[in-house]
Amino acid sequence: MKPLFQKVPLPLRITSYSEMSNMGKKLPDLFAGLLFCGDCHSQLVQRKLRYKDKETFYYICSTYNNGRGCSRHTIKQDALVDLVLTFIHHHLDWKSYLIKIMI
Repeated sequence: MKPLFQKVPLPLRITSYSEMSNMGKKLPDLFAGLLFCGDCHSQLVQRKLRYKDKETFYYICSTYNNGRGCSRHTIKQDALVDLVLTFIHHHLDWKSYLIKIMI
């Protein structure tokens, strides 16, 4: 007799995103729903550019992407991650500084 866990259909047994990726499914986008166009205020959507066996991810204005106007506002994912990490480091440095002067 199979254990109860094995009787559950496979999609319900998935416990992590890595298991989903092993099944050929795409992982959720890191910045999904968090980025917006500065001009038209629509969401930025992730796009993948493939060139010579290299993939580059970037974010583009969804209004422009759908051909409904706006302009091509884009940012590469690598640049965005670097920017976010820089802000996090500055924030942590500032918090550390405040803690030191309060002691």
